[in-house]
Amino acid sequence: MILPLVSEREEMMQNPALHYHQLSSYERSKMDSHALDWENEPSVYKEYPGGEVFPIPLEVKMPPVSVFELFQPQLREENPPPLSFDLLGQIMLLAEMLTGRARHANGEIWFRSVASAGALYPCELYVACPGIAGLSAGLYHYRVKKPALVQIRTGNLLPELFEASAPDESRLVFLVSAIFFRSSWKYRDRAYRYHLLDSGHLLENLLLALRAFSFAAQVESNFDDQRVNDVLAVDSRREACLALVRVPFTPPAATETAVPLSPADGLSRRSQVAAREKFYETIQQIHQATSSSLLSGRKKVPVDDFWSRYRPVAGQSDKEIAPPVTVNEVCSYPDVLLHRRSRRNFVSDEPLSTSSFHVVISLVAEAVASPSFASLGLTCGFLVGSVAGTEPGFYALKTADQSLTLVAAGNFLSHMAHACLDQRWLGKAAVHILLFTDLTALENAVGARGYRDVMLAAGRLGQRLYLGAAALELGCCAVGAFYDREAVEVLELPESTNLLYLLAVGPVKK
Repeated sequence: MILPLVSEREEMMQNPALHYHQLSSYERSKMDSHALDWENEPSVYKEYPGGEVFPIPLEVKMPPVSVFELFQPQLREENPPPLSFDLLGQIMLLAEMLTGRARHANGEIWFRSVASAGALYPCELYVACPGIAGLSAGLYHYRVKKPALVQIRTGNLLPELFEASAPDESRLVFLVSAIFFRSSWKYRDRAYRYHLLDSGHLLENLLLALRAFSFAAQVESNFDDQRVNDVLAVDSRREACLALVRVPFTPPAATETAVPLSPADGLSRRSQVAAREKFYETIQQIHQATSSSLLSGRKKVPVDDFWSRYRPVAGQSDKEIAPPVTVNEVCSYPDVLLHRRSRRNFVSDEPLSTSSFHVVISLVAEAVASPSFASLGLTCGFLVGSVAGTEPGFYALKTADQSLTLVAAGNFLSHMAHACLDQRWLGKAAVHILLFTDLTALENAVGARGYRDVMLAAGRLGQRLYLGAAALELGCCAVGAFYDREAVEVLELPESTNLLYLLAVGPVKK
């Protein structure tokens, strides 16, 4: 009996996240040349001509605070000041700002406080405001080039965004979207990975900004896609919302809850960022597949079971992860945002200090163990190359008992650099942080939408490491481009393992 072949479309429907991840994987023998069309380079700034503009002052008015304190929500009291336009402007500026300029053969580029693959910055940030001091009810787009909020719709959006919104509930809603062509112009089918990772970078910055002013916040990725994109008035073939952040607050005495939402005439045209845009069917398919709601009664994807198949190296005992007593910060928040860069000029002859390594471990361990991350099956391993007092090797981060276990001895960094498109500078880093998961187990537990969640989480972790490294005056550079199967084979990981993100950290040339 000959079994019928499963078509690619059927496979996509059965396990869309896994299928997309495999389809967008790089293979050394199948890489083709791809010349960038510089005459059709997408704009990295979205504009809304005609909208009322509310300029945001560039000065941040807040006392310095340790960024490591902001990484720990339990250390911050939820007692925010009264919300106003001035305060909201500060939050937007801290979420994303321009930090420096560089020139290249085809022009110039402004870097930002958020990391972005290829500095293509696909993400946009909006806020739905129910009416606060200095700002009427409406939908606002954050203009990052000359910081301002631009009103693009008037009226109360909460009933439109959330069908079950309580009439007396007051909250801000931040919306993070991605414009697909900005990344697919360079990365083609693989771009949806970067849309999610870059959205995670922006999410983490936004959450830190809210925490700095003592606001509670809830990240929401399981929303009605069509409803939200309709409210944003975007062209959903070109741009789509990937995450929301809800922020409850005490409203002013008079809140404009009854103002109807204004029409969205012509706004969707603003999602186009180049004269000729190519629509990648693979990206459209995975985005549509992950638009379905998370499975009800979602299960937790086991993480520590993954490490049970590895035996610790003989003679090695687990290292308990304990937050460092002191952290030698070179700069504090918000200055650390201005210093964030993708730095890759690592120096191999200077080991990472024990204290700095403990900080890096704690940054990752605290996040991975948090309730919002723990259910996703996001697994973390460390490739140690040059760390004072630590044997080189592959270490497992076990969240259940907050420990680090050596599961394979040896320096694997040069091998991983080879698997990461032969980027040799990776071999000079002190440590690689690897984020991976089992996409089949994830989809079985929560459905295809879980792919968005786990990639957003990986992006948030990446931004956290970028800022932590900047505060310690270390280099940090994230890598989302690698020969997928080779990277897994370097560490002899199971075939079901999917590498999501790699971050290199270590001392750099001053």
